[in-house]
Amino acid sequence: MRKLLIVTACLASAVGALAQGTVTFNSTGAQIFYAPGINGGVAVPTTASGGNFTVGLYYGVAGTTDPTTLTLLKTAGISPLAGRFLGGTATTPSSTAAGAAAVFEVRAWSGSALTYELAKADPSAYVGVSGLFNNATGGGGSPPGAPQSLTFANVLVSPVPEPSTIALGLLGLGALLIRRRK
Repeated sequence: MRKLLIVTACLASAVGALAQGTVTFNSTGAQIFYAPGINGGVAVPTTASGGNFTVGLYYGVAGTTDPTTLTLLKTAGISPLAGRFLGGTATTPSSTAAGAAAVFEVRAWSGSALTYELAKADPSAYVGVSGLFNNATGGGGSPPGAPQSLTFANVLVSPVPEPSTIALGLLGLGALLIRRRK
């Protein structure tokens, strides 16, 4: 009886370990990364003056509304065609079961930074985000089902504003407020 309980517990933990959802981290023909000032603004090329581009898939549990709480699941490069990427299958953490919905965001950046957050601190980098979107996951059943495709809007990749530009804007806004009170 004891051996039967041990075998049952092992099987249950193995099934539970494979309960995460899966998504296909690829862009479709309708999802293109655009960058004004690079490649004529048509599509982000596989390499550009801003360096190589990286695309990251960020994940949050269903109901997440704060993009700063998302975690990076997977990255891919812009390849093989300009503006598109093939990142393969991404598996969600165990907090999202197969077939359940989750919140995702696709972020893109140029340069050698490992994450979007690091690239955003670089004034020579180009960055862009898709915005938060809900998407179902796949992968449930035995054998596991196919991953679910991601559905997100095109991403506009723009240069990071220099801190001096932001400071000048705030200074101008302050001057307008002071002048308005007179």
